[in-house]
Amino acid sequence: MGEKTPVAEGERITYKGFFAIKDLYNVIEEWLGENWYDRQEMSHKESIHEKGKTIDIKMRPWKTVTDYMKYRMHLRIHLLDVKEVQKEKKKYDEGTVEFTVDAFLETDHEGRWQSTGWFLLLHFFYDRYVYSSTVQKYKKGLRDDVNSLKNAVQSYFNFSKRTK
Repeated sequence: MGEKTPVAEGERITYKGFFAIKDLYNVIEEWLGENWYDRQEMSHKESIHEKGKTIDIKMRPWKTVTDYMKYRMHLRIHLLDVKEVQKEKKKYDEGTVEFTVDAFLETDHEGRWQSTGWFLLLHFFYDRYVYSSTVQKYKKGLRDDVNSLKNAVQSYFNFSKRTK
């Protein structure tokens, strides 16, 4: 396992109002597919309370950009007090959504440089001095992906405000 460098930590979008859980999920899935991310859904928990449902979804998308580097994200969709409502013959969900993104650049994700102490030392110098400009380029690429995903989710919420 390689070294993980944080690129984005705890970046959050909060929305309160009308939306459709299925549509929000589809926006995220579509963005991941269009940007060549594989993903694993780590957990999907639902509980029912007096005020409505609470849903917590955790995803771990990743994209292998080179044989040495990999983009990793941790996504959390936390829905609070969600109630199904009918408005003008259509069903919507109403509640609060907290969408959180953490992103990491992982180097040597295949662990090729981890076999001996010398390789580990070379890996350290390689990343810090020889390959540093390339690492910075990939950090920027991951940062751009995080911003693009957040913009897609925020656009969905803005669209939901106007249409409902």
